[in-house]
Amino acid sequence: MGAKYVVVGSGIIGLYTTYCLIKFAKISADQITVVYEFSAGDQSINYTSPWAGGNFSCISPNDPETLKFDKFTYTNLAKLQEDLGGPSCGLDYRPSDPKI
Repeated sequence: MGAKYVVVGSGIIGLYTTYCLIKFAKISADQITVVYEFSAGDQSINYTSPWAGGNFSCISPNDPETLKFDKFTYTNLAKLQEDLGGPSCGLDYRPSDPKI
């Protein structure tokens, strides 16, 4: 039997989506397939992840659906960091103001 769920891409969005499916939607990992051209460790200039950092900032319009997703991500970032092994995993909180 093939995967029931397919995630396209193994960058931060694809892997965070996969994490959420397993952690919060309680979908078994063997039901998920991640399809990708590049993965962790690849150094291709066509692969964004080694060259760009992710940034989460709760600056959203008053759209209730967007605010719901922002709240979910913000309230779960600490748990994600813990699950990945702490600040050394590459996920950490930083001030938004570059002068700080």
